[in-house]
Amino acid sequence: MASWILVPIVAGQGPAIPSQWMGTTSNLSRASREALASGAATALTAYVDPNMANQPNTGTTTDLPQLKYVASVFAVLTLQDHYSGNLTWNDTVTNGLLDYYQENGLYGKPPNTLNSDAIYWGLTFFYAYRTYRQHSLLDLAIVAYNATYVNGFISPSAAESGTGAGRNVSFSPPSGCSGTYAGGVFWTEGVQNNTEITAYTIAPFLALSAYLYEETNQSVYQEAAQLSADFAINHLWNGTAFSYTFYPLSCTMGGDWITISQWLIEGLAVWANVTRNETLTSFLDVAVSNTTTYSVWSLEDGVNQEGLKSTDYTSIDKGIFVRALVEARNRNPGTALATYIEAYITVQFNALLDHARDPNTDFYSTAWIGPPASSFIAGGNIAALDVLNAAFSFVEDASAPSSSSHKSNKAGVIAASTVSAIVASTGFAIALYFWRQRRVEGSANHAEPYMVQSTTLPSTKWNRFYAPHRDEPPASWAITSEAGPAPTSTLDGGYERGLMTELSDQVRRLYDLVQHRRLSVELPPQYND
Repeated sequence: MASWILVPIVAGQGPAIPSQWMGTTSNLSRASREALASGAATALTAYVDPNMANQPNTGTTTDLPQLKYVASVFAVLTLQDHYSGNLTWNDTVTNGLLDYYQENGLYGKPPNTLNSDAIYWGLTFFYAYRTYRQHSLLDLAIVAYNATYVNGFISPSAAESGTGAGRNVSFSPPSGCSGTYAGGVFWTEGVQNNTEITAYTIAPFLALSAYLYEETNQSVYQEAAQLSADFAINHLWNGTAFSYTFYPLSCTMGGDWITISQWLIEGLAVWANVTRNETLTSFLDVAVSNTTTYSVWSLEDGVNQEGLKSTDYTSIDKGIFVRALVEARNRNPGTALATYIEAYITVQFNALLDHARDPNTDFYSTAWIGPPASSFIAGGNIAALDVLNAAFSFVEDASAPSSSSHKSNKAGVIAASTVSAIVASTGFAIALYFWRQRRVEGSANHAEPYMVQSTTLPSTKWNRFYAPHRDEPPASWAITSEAGPAPTSTLDGGYERGLMTELSDQVRRLYDLVQHRRLSVELPPQYND
């Protein structure tokens, strides 16, 4: 079934760290790094509530303009707990995800519904399940997977006929086009004559397929992961990086070159690890090396320069790219690839602290090359958290080094993070008590196949996809036994929105107050290569 591309690489050798990279090491202790990550997360939750969507057609907020921002809020909090082994954000994430799904579902109003929207949620649900082990979250991950499978996944039979996969037009390849389209995932859900296949959709679908196969051992996920990996390598990889879009009618790749397309590295890393496929592992070495040095988004010193403006739709993509690299590193411990990835992410970590962070707060700019944030920017903290979370996970959980006679230029920064994290977290504990009176009990049982009507969830739309809404009902999709088990969990009840808003305002004021009360803590000096 598979047809891997053989990538030239020296046997037994992984990627080499470029000598031009600056700041590939850091001597900050794990405790200091965790304080930074905790401070950034606390600031994010103090200023952003993804459940208080005020954009009726997108299910988003002013600070979270796209679905990938909304889902990433939950993702970065979950991953912080996943890497630390703590349950700090358990209630915030699990209750928040369940409430958001009940209120908004997976899709928005036709015709602007996107398959990428559903699968973003699917991957976020799985992250939360993996960390907190609530089976209702696994059920929801499968719901999102099934929706995407039915509405956009190109099965072998659909590829052969050039029909189906949620399309009402043919997508047969032109003559001379090599390779099957099986494994591709169409971008749009609501516009059925749109045949674009994007990395936005394939990347999270491949990753979720691989995760679900690893978790459940069900063959449907195995086949989908293998086919999507084949498609990504054969139709999106140009020898240097993954393309953003593939157009099946012309058999050509195109679109902007952006780091979120390299999100495919996460799924490939998981799949290579699950299947023990050495050829794919070798390809992963090449893909990581190439994409981390690609001049479109990487400076010569190694710092990622994509999405510099807070208004850029790509402002958090570099964080998602780092998220993918962390999974590749964790799946290949003790290898040259792992060492390389640690160096790359440490470059971003040092750049964040030196150039993107307001020295008096836990606010981060979306520009990792500077200037620093002068006020809170949701996208800045979201992207920064992917780096900050990774940075503390690289260090063993041991006692911090003894104080040095040399002050670190980060000392006040880290002390502030610690204080603000403690005080603001206390406020949130109180808020969460009122926010949610009930806990949803997850169920591992699976129901018989049934039809699920998608609720009115506004979807993420990129700039060129905004369009007037047609007067048509939300799409329905069937959960079949082939596509996966259906959840039986009852997603009941929500929180009191007025009360939560009031409490959030109080917590925000508390957070702002803490920023003016800094402690002087002496920490080891920072060493940058």
